[in-house]
Amino acid sequence: MFAGGIDVVPEYKTAVGDVDFVFLGSIRGKGIAKFCMEFKLAHSDDVFDGLLSQLPAYMQSKSIERSAYCVMYFCGDWFDKPAYSLDELELELAKRYSASTNPLVKSTRTLIWDVTKPVTASKL
Repeated sequence: MFAGGIDVVPEYKTAVGDVDFVFLGSIRGKGIAKFCMEFKLAHSDDVFDGLLSQLPAYMQSKSIERSAYCVMYFCGDWFDKPAYSLDELELELAKRYSASTNPLVKSTRTLIWDVTKPVTASKL
């Protein structure tokens, strides 16, 4: 990122708390552009609130126009949370995203990563 002229700031301070990461880069004719990323565990009690309230509040506080909301899902043999499947999580996040009228939510890209421990061939 450094070679591309992009600064990565972890735990970026805002008036309403710390956003996980902010990327800062210079855009010709525009000046400094900011992009933020917030990470949430799928089993967090506020996984949906993070997308609909928390991240937009961070964005508004620092006049950030674009963001990514990253959810990490790892329910499986070693961890039995959340109680819903990956498909159910994707569907619920999409439903709440679609229902939102907040333009900051609409400018957010939602990414869900399935980092569940894979089943080994010997367990099949």
